[in-house]
Amino acid sequence: MELLGISMYITNIEQEVLSAKQVYELYALRCQIEIIFKTWKSVFHIHAVKQVKIERFQCQLYGKLILLLLSSSVMFKMRTLAMENKELEASEMRVSEIVHGYIV
Repeated sequence: MELLGISMYITNIEQEVLSAKQVYELYALRCQIEIIFKTWKSVFHIHAVKQVKIERFQCQLYGKLILLLLSSSVMFKMRTLAMENKELEASEMRVSEIVHGYIV
């Protein structure tokens, strides 16, 4: 209970290289990247690959990447509009599921 509201980051990088604020910013960015990859795997199944010829695999990969690009653009716009118009924060995972349902 004493540490409630306190974030602790342990690193071996010296303070002359990165300040505490920079370490916090890097960890926050890393967390966002992990959420994006989790969404890609959970919602868009980017990790699911069948045994096919390389040409077909490349087509499927490019198709999934295009889908991710379009979905991300729509998702970020939806989240921005929800915040601006309704003052609501939307989960990235939930908005991705909604967008994926409409696109696929």
